[in-house]
Formats: sequence, C-alpha cells, structure tokens
Amino acid sequence: MENGTIYTKTTDIEHLNMNTHFHEAHHQLIYMIKGTLRVRVAETQYFLPEGFIGLVPAKVMHSLHSRNEMVKMFLIYYPSNLELNEFTLFNANDFIIENLRYLSKQEQQIDRVVHSVLFNYAYSFIALLNRSEEEHTFPVRGLIAPKNDRLAEIMQYLERNYSNPIDLNTVAKKFGFSSRNLTRLFKKENISFNNYVNYIRVVHAIEMFTDHHESVESVAYAVGYSTASNFSRTFRKYTGFSPREFINANATRAIF
Repeated sequence: MENGTIYTKTTDIEHLNMNTHFHEAHHQLIYMIKGTLRVRVAETQYFLPEGFIGLVPAKVMHSLHSRNEMVKMFLIYYPSNLELNEFTLFNANDFIIENLRYLSKQEQQIDRVVHSVLFNYAYSFIALLNRSEEEHTFPVRGLIAPKNDRLAEIMQYLERNYSNPIDLNTVAKKFGFSSRNLTRLFKKENISFNNYVNYIRVVHAIEMFTDHHESVESVAYAVGYSTASNFSRTFRKYTGFSPREFINANATRAIF
C-alpha cells in the first residue's frame, strides 16, 4: 500500500478467523455492518457489535475473530501520519454513518494527487473520528488476560460453560478456592465474578441476535438464564436496551 493513498473496501467474510498481523504504513478503520467481531490487541480483547467502529494503529499486532456465520465490514486503510497511538473504538452516530456511506460509493483507491478533493475530504473526516467522544452503548472492552494462571483457567471454564447454571461457590470448590479468595482474585481484575459471567452471556446473546436466527426467549435459555425476564433485565443493564430494542435498532443499521 502506498503512503499517499487511502484504501476502502466493503467485504463479506464467512467464519472470519484472522491470525495476528499488522499493517505497516496504514491505520485501519473497521466499521461493523453485519455480525460481531472480537479484536485482540496485545493482552486485551475488544468486542465490536454491529454499528461500532474500531481504529487499529499501524504496526500494532492484532487478530480478528468472529463467532457469527458471516460478517460484513467496511474497511478504510489511511496514512499513519494521522495520530493514532492505541486501539480505539466507539459507536457510530448518524453523521458518521452518512459519511461512511458516501465513502463506500467512491473510488476504492483514493490517491492524494489524482483524487485530491476526495482525499482531503476523507482525510478530514477520519481526523475528526480520531477525536470522537462518542459514548459506548455496551462495555466493548473485555478483560486484560490475567497473569494468574489459575484465574485464566477459571475464565476459560466459564467461557465454555456459560450456558449452564453457574454460581460462585460451586466454581470456587471445583478449582480449590474458598468463595472469599475467588472473589478477591476477580476483584484484582476490577470485575466481580457475577459481572464477568453476565458479560460473557450478554456477548454471546448479541452474537446470536446478530445472526438473526433466534427469538429472545430461545436466546435467553441458550445463554444460561432460567427466565426470559431475568435475561431481559440483565441485557438492559449491560447494553442500555431491552433485547427487542437492540434487535430493532440493529435491523436499521445496515447501510451498504
């Protein structure tokens, strides 16, 4: 890729699983049109639902993975002389979406000289995004990978068994902890045991809703809640939406 060129691409990918890589001279913008994406940067995993944007700095190692059958993304690779020091993510508003829609219909290679007006427009828009203060509507940043190997093992267990009944005392006993000590271990990661379990379940619910195959009730049971009402209360707490509101909102986000 040439330094003086902005590249755009709309892509559909089945079963996305891209190993660790980096972009030498360009930052990358990822706009999630359809599906969800897990982006791992160093020891932190981020979660991008539909309608969210991730900005990946040049030369930063990252991997991309989705649990959805299909993901659709609008990508922009832009020159690294625009300041971007760390992975950044935020929710797209109507203004951002309109500009992305416009850029998606233009040249896929926007040369600084050949397409000077369009280049300056795209460059200015992306520079504005770098200063965006959009609020997240979901806790899209996951946990930093724990240094404690035993806690990492417990987190992997919870990730595999989130759909089953889970309680602190049972898990603590299974891994040789007292309930008090396991609570303290989670607290060192700035999260409680119950919040972590609910976070996992809500993420999986969003992934299921994104594939548009499941009802609210079936998703509630599939991710480990005994009643749809308990699931709906937890889902609203974490996302700010009821499950039905979330489904309806994302149904209108597809812009390409």
